[in-house]
Amino acid sequence: INIDMTSKFNVFCLGAPHIHKNFTCIPKIAKELSKFDIKRPFTFLLTLPEESEIWKDIHKESIQLDVNKFIHNIGPIKLKSCLYWYKSSSMVFIPTVLEVFSATYLEAMAMQKPIMTSDLDFAREICGNAAIYVKPNSYNSIAKEIYCLMNDKLGQEELIINGLNQLKQFPSLNQKYDSLLIWFKEIYNMKSSNK
Repeated sequence: INIDMTSKFNVFCLGAPHIHKNFTCIPKIAKELSKFDIKRPFTFLLTLPEESEIWKDIHKESIQLDVNKFIHNIGPIKLKSCLYWYKSSSMVFIPTVLEVFSATYLEAMAMQKPIMTSDLDFAREICGNAAIYVKPNSYNSIAKEIYCLMNDKLGQEELIINGLNQLKQFPSLNQKYDSLLIWFKEIYNMKSSNK
C-alpha cells in the first residue's frame, strides 16, 4: 500500500443529488476542518449536476462560509471515469442519513481507499471495521476525524487492509451470476411442477 502523505488530500463524495445523501453538510465540515493547523491542502470532490438544487445550496453556503476553495464539484461522472477519481482520492466520505445499501463502500474497498461514513446499521453491516463511523451532522467531530486520518498513515493503511478483508465476505460477479442462475432454475422448476 503506497500512501502519499505530501500531496493534496482529496475527500471523494461520490453520489447523486438526493437529499438523503446529506452532501449539504460538506461546507460546514470544510469550515471546521479549515480551523485546524493543516499542512496538506484538502478538497472535497463532489459529483453533482451543476443545475441541481443541492449543488446550488452547497455552492452558496460554501461562499458564505468562505470555504469554496475547498469544495470542487466535478459533476456527474460516467462509469469509465470513476476509476480515475477513485485513484485521485485520498479517502471516500459518505455522509448518508438514509440508505439500505451502497456499492460505493465496496468500490472504495476495492480501490484501497479509507472510508468515513455515517454510523448507521446498514453501513456497519457492509463495512465492518473497514470504516470510520461518524454522526452525520456532527460537523466538528467529522472534521476532527478527517484531520486525524489525514495525518495518520498507519490508520489509513489499517482501514485499507480491513477493507480488502471485508470484501472477501461478498460474492464475486461469477458467484452472483451462479447463485442467480440457480435461483431462476428453482423458480422455473416450481412453476413447471405446478402446471
